[in-house]
Amino acid sequence: MVEASKVENFNTDEKQIEKWKVKRLIRTLDEAKGNGTSFVSLYIPPKEQIMKINQMLAAEYAGAENIKSR
Repeated sequence: MVEASKVENFNTDEKQIEKWKVKRLIRTLDEAKGNGTSFVSLYIPPKEQIMKINQMLAAEYAGAENIKSR
C-alpha cells in the first residue's frame, strides 16, 4: 500500500513538471521568429467544426497568395 504522503508528493511533483513544461513552451514560442506574416499560430477550440476551420484557412491562403514579398 502506498502512503498518502507519497501520493501527495507525487501529485505535487507532477504539477511542478507540468508547470515547467508550460514555461518551456512559452519561452520557446516567445523566442520564435517569423518573416513578416509567414509565422502563423492556429488555435482550434475543442468543439469547433474542422470543416469550418478548413474553409477559413483556405480563404486566408487565397488572400495571402496576393501578397507580394521578398
